[in-house]
Amino acid sequence: QFGAIGSRLTGAGWGGCTVSMVPTDKLNTFLKNVKKAYYQTDGQRLAVENNSLFATKPGRGALVFVEA
Repeated sequence: QFGAIGSRLTGAGWGGCTVSMVPTDKLNTFLKNVKKAYYQTDGQRLAVENNSLFATKPGRGALVFVEA
C-alpha cells in the first residue's frame, strides 16, 4: 500500500517487527506513511517510534569459512 516491494512480519510472538524492501526513491514517503498510519494512532507507539522505525541497506549475508 505504501510502496514496499515486499514485507515480512517476524518475531510476532515476542513483540515482532516487519522487514520491508522499499525502493530508495520511495523510502521517505514509505517511512512517513508508516509513521502516520501506525505510530501516530497510538501514544505508546509514538513514544518508541524514534528507536523503532529506521532504514538500513541489505548486506552480503552470512558466510561459512572452511579451513583448507
